[in-house]
Amino acid sequence: MPRHAAIGWGLIALLAAGALLAAEEPQRMKPGDVLVTIYTPRVVRGRWDNETRERVAVVKECRTIPFPAGTSEYRFTDVAEDIRAATVRFTDLTDPQGTRVLEQNYHYDLVDAEALLKRFIERPIELVDGRGKTHSGTLLSRGHPLILRRRRGSIEIIGYQGQPYTFYLSEVPKDLVTRPALVWKVRARKAGDHDVVVSYQTGGLSWHSDYSATVNADDSAIDLSGWVTISNTCGTRFPNARVKLFAGDVRSSDARAVDRRRGGFSDEPDAEERKIPGSSTLFEYPLFALQERTTIENNQTKQVELVTARNVPVKKVYTYDGLLDRPWWEMRWHNRRDESYGTRCRTAVRVNLEFENRVASNLGMPLPAGIVRAYKRDDADGALEFIGEDRIGHTPRSEKLRVYFGDAFDIVGERTRKEFRNPERYQIRESFEIELRNHKKTPVTVYALEHLYRSVNWKIEKSSIPYKKLDSANIEFPVTVPANGKTTLTYTVFYWWR
Repeated sequence: MPRHAAIGWGLIALLAAGALLAAEEPQRMKPGDVLVTIYTPRVVRGRWDNETRERVAVVKECRTIPFPAGTSEYRFTDVAEDIRAATVRFTDLTDPQGTRVLEQNYHYDLVDAEALLKRFIERPIELVDGRGKTHSGTLLSRGHPLILRRRRGSIEIIGYQGQPYTFYLSEVPKDLVTRPALVWKVRARKAGDHDVVVSYQTGGLSWHSDYSATVNADDSAIDLSGWVTISNTCGTRFPNARVKLFAGDVRSSDARAVDRRRGGFSDEPDAEERKIPGSSTLFEYPLFALQERTTIENNQTKQVELVTARNVPVKKVYTYDGLLDRPWWEMRWHNRRDESYGTRCRTAVRVNLEFENRVASNLGMPLPAGIVRAYKRDDADGALEFIGEDRIGHTPRSEKLRVYFGDAFDIVGERTRKEFRNPERYQIRESFEIELRNHKKTPVTVYALEHLYRSVNWKIEKSSIPYKKLDSANIEFPVTVPANGKTTLTYTVFYWWR
């Protein structure tokens, strides 16, 4: 039986919003039309904070069905194995007021040898073993070995496991199906062909986007291409379907805090918006419609081009995020007054490419979340070489992106705490020294990121370089480091609570 995971309230709200538009949509569908709307996989947190990804799609299909007048039974086949039967909606376009579904059953128990033998317990069967001997009687056990009660009442035990046997059964039980099906008891006022639209939710369908960025020779621009990958394991195919991709992020995630450290929102409005063909907005979320109909086979992974942008201006940005410790409130065993907290540090300096999602930058379109993989051409042989990858979140137009691709080879950071004091019980004052060493032949600017995670109440008492406050717990220092030289940054922070 398919496992029907519960849908979170956030997703229910989004699906409900979609249903408002879907109420009019069946009227525009014709027999043979198939519409599949695939939602961004939703992260579901279970016990002990274990995470799983729930895959959800909405399928709408229009078929012509012959109904006799009065009450009859109809078997609607070729539905997804992972269908959520409670979400099925039935709309009769031919006689909306005169046709009603009185009862619905979902048959998902598919024909196989075990299922057939199970249903023939206490029923007569016949089998032929590998030597050509025929055995017949009433089946008492389908296990290993097989147990038959012969006509005269004697019991025959047959060890058929691992041996070739041919079973002869009188019929296929009605509750077994070769394909999953919805079975309806329908009352129709008019006899004849009816155009019917059926919609339902199912699992087993998902999509994600991937981007490829080719960096030019002087690292000043990229060519960006984006592809959508659709995966179908729901148990059925969708021929010649119209496909929509819903890019709503309905889960809560710490990823947003990470994104804030990599780039900031630009308040300047874009003069115009460049849209991906077929894209629209539904309930504040991007909805992408593939331009051409496509057939999604079962157990298939399909890739479709989403966006292509040439010569997008980029800026190379170096960042030093020295702190290795997490915020104290994420470390249940940790005491924020512990003197050792905040002393574990890294030396790597990150290399990022920063660009703006604007029309002026040859973009200016909603970009779904996905992995950006960067490549650059080797001057020696002209071959494209992979130089790193990073994941971006759902990015609206006018947003600035800072994408982290790897660590600099010839720029090093060293972070050292120079002083720690506890003036009073609920106060801490500490000082840090950050040394950045540049082994390049040209000067660089490194943005040193510091996390002030001991308390929400803090004050920078002094610093050798002016800082920028990113949010309530993060600051950034722009540090200029000369060629083949070093620059030292120092600052003192004071915390208090209660």
